[in-house]
Amino acid sequence: MLKTIINYMRDYDFRQYLKYSLFFMCKNTKIKQTIPPYLEKGLIEKSNETVLQNKLSLFCTGKVYDGKTEMCQEQWEIKLASVRLKIGKNINWRYEFKDNEDVAALHRFIWLYNETIIRLENNFSKAKIHSQIIGWIISWIEAHSVSDVEKFHAEVFQTYTVGERIVNWLYALSVTSDDNELKQTKIYNSIVEQTQYICENLEYYGDKFTGNHLLENGKAIYIAGMALDIDKYKKIGKEIILNERKRILINAGFLREGSIHYQFLITKNFVDIYWTAQQFGDLKLQLELASNLKAMAQACKYFQIENSQGVKSIPYIGDISPDYRPDWIIETPQIAEGLLNKSKPDISNRNIGYHSLFFRLGNKYLPKCSFEKNDFYNLDDWGKIDNNNWILFAHVNRSLYPNNLTGHFHHDTGAIVLYYKGICVLCDCGRKTYELTKRGRRDKGIEAHCGIMIDAIQPEPDMRTFYSDEFLKKYVPEKPRIKQTENFMEIYLSGYNRLKDIKEVKRIIWVKENYVKIIDSFKGSGKHAIKLFFHVDGNVQKLSNGFSVKINGEEFSITFNYKMKHIGMVYGSNERVEGKASEAYGESKNICSVICEAEIEFPFQIETQIVVR
Repeated sequence: MLKTIINYMRDYDFRQYLKYSLFFMCKNTKIKQTIPPYLEKGLIEKSNETVLQNKLSLFCTGKVYDGKTEMCQEQWEIKLASVRLKIGKNINWRYEFKDNEDVAALHRFIWLYNETIIRLENNFSKAKIHSQIIGWIISWIEAHSVSDVEKFHAEVFQTYTVGERIVNWLYALSVTSDDNELKQTKIYNSIVEQTQYICENLEYYGDKFTGNHLLENGKAIYIAGMALDIDKYKKIGKEIILNERKRILINAGFLREGSIHYQFLITKNFVDIYWTAQQFGDLKLQLELASNLKAMAQACKYFQIENSQGVKSIPYIGDISPDYRPDWIIETPQIAEGLLNKSKPDISNRNIGYHSLFFRLGNKYLPKCSFEKNDFYNLDDWGKIDNNNWILFAHVNRSLYPNNLTGHFHHDTGAIVLYYKGICVLCDCGRKTYELTKRGRRDKGIEAHCGIMIDAIQPEPDMRTFYSDEFLKKYVPEKPRIKQTENFMEIYLSGYNRLKDIKEVKRIIWVKENYVKIIDSFKGSGKHAIKLFFHVDGNVQKLSNGFSVKINGEEFSITFNYKMKHIGMVYGSNERVEGKASEAYGESKNICSVICEAEIEFPFQIETQIVVR
């Protein structure tokens, strides 16, 4: 408790909240788990009806793998969130890990579906894999019961975890079976029990604090309802899905939560739902979701970068999900296009991933039919300039501002990521862990992004659940915003206006053929400490008033029109968290972080020029 109080007191915004509270009576926000207003309370309550059926309806996908070979592995090495684990016939379900996300990953069974696909693609025995899957699922069921929730780690029966678990059980069983039904009473009863548990523990905390988990709850209930053939669950799942799509999406298909990886993850959820509707002939839901899935696929493609070898990647802006590696779901928009057009997915990635099964399914369809190319301008949260050989991304936390508890975004308002001919020149550091370690905090701060820090303060406050609406309206009344044209962008970092003597902070960007120009404009009065952060994965050399970087045979200079007080270059090492980046949850790589410091009298402008040498 004392440590928490000390940390709060170090927080500039919390101190301002205390001052405000001394002078004004205000109603604090309370988070309460409840039922979404669009659901009938009676619908989600446990029914006294006896369920007579004991067979699961499976997806008709198992037949795409012939499974004739007898190759098999008695022991699997599985990837959880941040660690690898060897498992055999008997699994210790009470494994303890340093990171709670690894506990969650073990019990979400995402590893089961992913590793099953890897083995099927490598021609392992489908029948033997199927037998192993049933053994592990029954082993888990015999060790756990909804009636004993309190006995287990909190992550085991966290609603999101329960939903992922039953969906991945069904998928893994389906792709390894030649039958459309599975008669396993223990598994059937457990899925019924867990689906009801989700219904009674939906992750709805009011509009202000409900994130994307509620959609996943709905997805799991709907998919289970189809497999169990229980109308009640089909109805609840659909109600949640159709209502949540309106709440979590902005600009038609963009996720409002500020994470590019989560854009792909939530699009994958819609793919799962749409695919289930196709498999079970739910034409009505397909028609309802088709436009959403198309828009989300186009939003994903907005973020896809392809290098000269045709390998796709994304910028790591916002959180990296511990559930799936980014490269595992990189082809999600192409899968969506294939499902919507009933065509072979346009997949260039020949590595095994989420797309692998769909590529096989696509072989029976017509030749590919791509969507039209969309140019997105004037989005609420995102900016992108694709001009000549340059691609520049920028992000502001507008949609949920200033609530950074619900979403997966970072303190990255005004930060940029820059590519040249598919090479990442300025990168975002991603986020290695959600744990509240020094590295976890740093990865979420502006110092892990190519942005601006003023007076050691982040570009927006750290939201606290107890901050009242009255305080927030007065303290941070103006949302950040982006305006752009084809090769010009203007970003307003309004969150810095909460600092004394600062009236406006604006970042102006031009992208020309051989250079990128950034003008950081500061309006106000008084002397302020400015830090500009740049992160590069290349060979960095200091220049007289800037630095140069060599990456994959290309060389760039980054220089300033103002003599910086200090230009520091931090290379990644085991002793420090700076100079580090992540391309997947739990993984880390060394880069170079360049920190440029200045003390300037407002008003002032700093011009940064990035030139191909």
